Amino acid sequence: MLWRCDWDSNLLQSMLSGGVSGGLGGALGWAARQAKAVVTKALGEVSEDAVTLSENSAVFSGYEEEDLAIAYAKRAPELEGFYDVIGHGHENGKIMAYVDLEGKVSGWITPDRVASALKQEQAWGLLQGYNGKDIRLLSCHMGKLDNGFAQELADTMGVRVLAATEAIAPSPSGELSIIDDGIWQIFSPGGTGGIPYAHP
Repeated sequence: MLWRCDWDSNLLQSMLSGGVSGGLGGALGWAARQAKAVVTKALGEVSEDAVTLSENSAVFSGYEEEDLAIAYAKRAPELEGFYDVIGHGHENGKIMAYVDLEGKVSGWITPDRVASALKQEQAWGLLQGYNGKDIRLLSCHMGKLDNGFAQELADTMGVRVLAATEAIAPSPSGELSIIDDGIWQIFSPGGTGGIPYAHP
């Protein structure tokens, strides 16, 4: 997950009641909700809120009420040339997860599933959607393995994927820090693992 990846009962102590509007206007928010619903149906997901798509990010969250880690990660400054994929990552570095309002895992997210959502969005040619950029995973532990989530996503999407080796702790302003001496690594399609990346 974004900071506090153990999925225990303390994980979601501070919940937001409703979505974070950020800088999006009403019309843009409505469009994002519609795109989310359509992609969710196309992927056959159990939750209507499986993925929220926007110009700069795809947020994999099963609930409108979001924990602060996801809300803060959505505020992270854009990294030029990268599209953000935001969600909770497992410490094994191989899988992301939906987490319910009590901090329990309610479903798993594979690299193929993320790729399917982004490719579908790209195929539709949405002006405010994924357009083939490199990907920054704002999800804990996704860059810890040479053959883990980040490398699989890079191979499937054919773009570079930037990921953290340990837990990410976003601040209320969106500043990203990696705890436990973790680093950012960049994974290339067809590669054999990540190489250190100087994230600004």
